[in-house]
Amino acid sequence: MRKYEAESGFLSEKLNSFTDRDNHCFILTKDERCPFLKSDGLCELILTKGEDMLCEICREHPRFYARYGDFYDMGLGLCCEEAARLLFLNTSPLKLITAAESRDDAADFDDGLIDSEILYMLREETLHMLCDRERPLHNRIHSIFEYLLLKQYGKINFAFSSEGEFYDSLIKASEKTEAYDADFTRLLKCLRENKSENLKRKKTFISYLGERKADYEKLLSYLMFRHFPKAVYAGDALGKFCFCVGVTAITFYADVLLFAARGKFDLDDRINSVKYLSKQFEYSDENPEISARELTKQIFPK
Repeated sequence: MRKYEAESGFLSEKLNSFTDRDNHCFILTKDERCPFLKSDGLCELILTKGEDMLCEICREHPRFYARYGDFYDMGLGLCCEEAARLLFLNTSPLKLITAAESRDDAADFDDGLIDSEILYMLREETLHMLCDRERPLHNRIHSIFEYLLLKQYGKINFAFSSEGEFYDSLIKASEKTEAYDADFTRLLKCLRENKSENLKRKKTFISYLGERKADYEKLLSYLMFRHFPKAVYAGDALGKFCFCVGVTAITFYADVLLFAARGKFDLDDRINSVKYLSKQFEYSDENPEISARELTKQIFPK
């Protein structure tokens, strides 16, 4: 904030007009755009003063970080088109890059409900199970559910619902979340009204995708990487996996709808699909928890 206050001239006037000093943020324009984002997509602050003038959110976006115990995760969020493009450019399984750091540099954190090393290994094991392409994706997901139930509760005492029942549960849980915009409400309505047709069309869509059907495995892998660490303090790895599966599933069914309407589904469609649903489910303080809680209740009723 101090570097903005030190400015003079025209830039100073604009900074004063569009800066909320109490909340340390910029005031958006009427069309919800940053006042310094030019019509060509370039940043006026960078063009005028260089990258050092960027605020933290612009400098860091779309990066995300998670520190739990001695572990520190970093990644790129899928609301960024280029990050999504990099993820889906090829069909190979998601590969995590790991590096060691000195324990002297690691921050001290309060103990969570799940030991950080146990959670790290749990994520490693479940991601390994997810990448076993000798088995259909839905079978891998079922195995991970059973594995997490056994780890979290010491027993497996449920029967998986039919796909039709899961489809209904997915929509019910999603309706509990706060809609990103009116389009999401319309999407859920369309999914509900076209349930039988959508379930019938999915085989045609999967056949059309060919090797690109691995996109959903990669999306689920990304979601697990990003959201599993939050289970350290929530104490609910199963709930986090329910959330990840839910986002992946609603993305798939929304894609089937789009394919049915347009007769095609290309890389740009894939990027726009995950970008939009990432905004709905990931870039909200409440929606991940709401979705995890509601889906867990729907899938594993007591």
